[in-house]
Amino acid sequence: MRRRPDGLELPAQPMTSGNIQKHQESRASARPAEPRVSQSDETGIHCGIQRARPRRSEAPARRRPAAAGPYLIRRGRTYYFRKRLPKVIAEKCGRTFLRLSLRTPLRIDAMSRAARLVAACHAAERDVMAELSNQPMAPERITAILTETLRVELARILAEQDRGPG
Repeated sequence: MRRRPDGLELPAQPMTSGNIQKHQESRASARPAEPRVSQSDETGIHCGIQRARPRRSEAPARRRPAAAGPYLIRRGRTYYFRKRLPKVIAEKCGRTFLRLSLRTPLRIDAMSRAARLVAACHAAERDVMAELSNQPMAPERITAILTETLRVELARILAEQDRGPG
């Protein structure tokens, strides 16, 4: 325990609302009550010290996953495409999201790749829904169709970027 200049002991842990109440109770039981005298209002000095609560802007911020735009997340320096599956497909295949690396640290490239992958994903979802209405499919097959569609489209996008405008 640390001691204040006036001889009072301070707790080693940071003061929170629960700690303050416990600290005040332990102080009250440890020493007899002393009369508290405050200065006049003219001097502005009053007995007792209160800690101000930190403002929301001063409170430490929590780290959230780096959302980089619609259907984009960033892990480290790499952007990933992430799309929630429709409820019907999610129930059949046991997955809620599809995720695929966009293989780029550049946000502008990630956004253009994600836009094209969304269109390809919607088309693949329509195909899977049509097949599911005709016959049941294994969850692994549903996942394979969707992920393979995204991989093929990403390979097509990367090949076009390698060739350049043309």
